[in-house]
Amino acid sequence: MENSSIEPTSHAETMGDADMKTKLKLPIEVGKTYYTNAGKEVCIYRTKNVALQYIHGAIKLAGEWSSYLWNQDGTAIHHNRKNRDIVYEENNF
Repeated sequence: MENSSIEPTSHAETMGDADMKTKLKLPIEVGKTYYTNAGKEVCIYRTKNVALQYIHGAIKLAGEWSSYLWNQDGTAIHHNRKNRDIVYEENNF
């Protein structure tokens, strides 16, 4: 299954409005709000000049922030963690 076909259900339920999110646009930027395949909120705090060019950030899991790394295209660094791929960003109107 391709990542682009997966809807982040928990984010959609939280936001209550499909217009509040858009498909991921590269490059990923510090300061924007993003969401994973599983609908978990992502905070990005570093994208440039980092070891091995990984994106540094955190995922909100069970109400707590947990540090995580992504590839520059938003894919999870662990192949078995596709539910942590960054696929949506929040629109800032």
